[in-house]
Amino acid sequence: MPTSKGTDIVILGAGLAGLTLATKLLSRSSGLNVIVIGPEDTRNQYVSFWIDKDESTPFTPFLLQKWQRWGFNHAKSGFITQSSQQKSYVSMDARMYKAHLERQLERTPCQRIRARVTDVRVNSGSCDIHMGAETLTAATVIDTRPPRIPETTLKQQFWGATVDLSRAHGISAPILMDFDVKPIADDGITFIYILPLSSSQLLVEATTFSTHPQSVRDYKDCVSQWVINNLSSEVKLDSGQSEVGILPMGPVLPIEPELPNCGLAGGAARPSTGYAFTGTERQTERLVMRILAGLAPDTKTPFSARANWMDKVFLRVAKRQPERLIELFMAMAQRLSGDDFADFLSDTGGWLPCWRTIYVAPKLPFIQAAATTLLDQKWR
Repeated sequence: MPTSKGTDIVILGAGLAGLTLATKLLSRSSGLNVIVIGPEDTRNQYVSFWIDKDESTPFTPFLLQKWQRWGFNHAKSGFITQSSQQKSYVSMDARMYKAHLERQLERTPCQRIRARVTDVRVNSGSCDIHMGAETLTAATVIDTRPPRIPETTLKQQFWGATVDLSRAHGISAPILMDFDVKPIADDGITFIYILPLSSSQLLVEATTFSTHPQSVRDYKDCVSQWVINNLSSEVKLDSGQSEVGILPMGPVLPIEPELPNCGLAGGAARPSTGYAFTGTERQTERLVMRILAGLAPDTKTPFSARANWMDKVFLRVAKRQPERLIELFMAMAQRLSGDDFADFLSDTGGWLPCWRTIYVAPKLPFIQAAATTLLDQKWR
């Protein structure tokens, strides 16, 4: 096994964060020796996020759909639709995108090692990376492997499947949150997330915000019941077309905290929502800029201080009074514009969407939570 030189960049993990970082580095500098270590990630994965409606991005060919409307549903409030003038909500087939990045790396000098890292030893000025009996030593290592999630951290757990119908389903825009379902978690909230992939195909996903992981069987039952109640149809849920995961909504434990971390281990998931792709893009971009400028890579949140403060408030309420989160999301759906909602969740648009969100939020629990976090927060 080769030993890397001091100019090499070794990236641990070959998911979205690792492959994106490697591809960006090699597209902007032909003088770097980049090594990516980790098994190929072939699991089903959809990622959704907001972009400016006229924005063209490297992942545009892998977008399944683009929408400027999205909806919310609750038994008490009914169905609410938001529309955006400036933003598009998009969904990407991340498995296809990762395969594309792998093919791009094959056309570069990148050394791609499809082995699992078994141990990492950080020394003074270097790092030993063990892959079973093989060892590689490098001066600069960035860890993009998924972190461990502490038991006390709020988690977004989900299970979803692609549902194929023999007729048109009539859903023309995503339903971001449908709360009119039987709760899965006792200590959190449950909702259904819907993406219309075609006129007769839907991604139906059951999600919880909870500190405790729940049984996959419960999520499957929740999805099945939603399909029966809303589409008047029983369908067989194909596990081959399903996706499952847990996203951290709070502190995580990186596998190797002494290394610079990127992706979920680096805090790329927005704590108030679990959305991670935008944060990962920002982190990888910042790391590339630092490396090309001759600076050492480091771990830094991709979100602004105002967003971090708002998320602290959100998490305090989520842990103490999770039922109030439903009030918050439905108030945001009713009283914010689509642009303000998208800007708040994407951490764009400055303070204005934050102030508008504060204004519409249920007052007492959020004021109490804000009071406990306000004094120690440095804004920018």
